[in-house]
Amino acid sequence: MTVHLPPEPPSWIASPEPAAQVYQREVWTAPPRPPKPKPTGPRDGTLTTVLLGLSLIGTLVGVTTGAVINALLRAAYEAQGLAYFETTSTATAQLAMIVSHILLFGISAVVAILLRKRKRTSFYVPLAAGVVAAILYWTLLIMIVAGNHDMRTVA
Repeated sequence: MTVHLPPEPPSWIASPEPAAQVYQREVWTAPPRPPKPKPTGPRDGTLTTVLLGLSLIGTLVGVTTGAVINALLRAAYEAQGLAYFETTSTATAQLAMIVSHILLFGISAVVAILLRKRKRTSFYVPLAAGVVAAILYWTLLIMIVAGNHDMRTVA
């Protein structure tokens, strides 16, 4: 006796759905932990130390400039026969220059040392602080020089 089976349906025809589907509950797990930070090489420590040394020099220059800028400008203006007027905005800019440079160096040094202790990349901290300090230095220096009323009438 020969049994004839029905032909297989083509693959593009969907198979009929089963009458009842069994649903399984999904189990959610915590995502995998991030990998531990890679230990930094000796170049990062060297670069961080060099940048902190340069920022210390920049801090000393900023503090010195902020402390003596009025005397320097007064001497330069008197040598040219101009009058120099010290205003309250000039004194405020001087104080801002001194305080900002000291704070920027202190904060960047502490953060860089903490990052080095944790063996993480740290060279960008004194680098970023140096950029901010340079922007502050030149902005405040221009404010101090432009704060002289006699200088505005010379040009």
